[in-house]
This record gives sequence, structure tokens and C-alpha cells, in this order.
Amino acid sequence: MQNLLRLLLLLSFGIASAAGQGRIGEVRVDVDKSTIPVRVSASTPEMNSLALQAFGLHGRYKLVASGFAYDIRLSVLPGSQVRVDVMKGSG
Repeated sequence: MQNLLRLLLLLSFGIASAAGQGRIGEVRVDVDKSTIPVRVSASTPEMNSLALQAFGLHGRYKLVASGFAYDIRLSVLPGSQVRVDVMKGSG
């Protein structure tokens, strides 16, 4: 009985892999590799640290001190809310 189950399992894997090898055609992915220079700041040291870390790890944004395209400012509001102000920069 166990041998029969193993055989059926092997056959099902073989059929599944053979069915999955069909050609789907050309796959094209367009990527914009340029980064956006931004300045990020926050009203508290903890939020500032987290914002800098998040924007630094994102990949689309480049943290700069000057020549930024956008100035992003985060402010703590009452009730666990955050205000985000995005202003066009000097870059």
C-alpha cells in the first residue's frame, strides 16, 4: 500500500512539473533605477531615527542634506497620529 502511494505521489509530481513547463512568452519589466534626492526630518528624535532608517532602506529615495527634490517633515500629533508635510525642495 505504501509503495502504491509513493508511486502515485511521484507520478503527480511528474505530471505537475511537465504541465508547468509551458512557454508564457516574453516577460518585460521596466525599472526606473534613478533615485529621488530627499531630506527627511521629524519632530522627535525617535521618529526622526525611524524615518531616516525607513527612507534610507527604501531604495527609491536618496537621503541628502542639500540639493534635495523634496523636503519631507513628520510631526507627532495627539492620539497616535502623524502629520507628513512634503514640500518641493531646492534640487
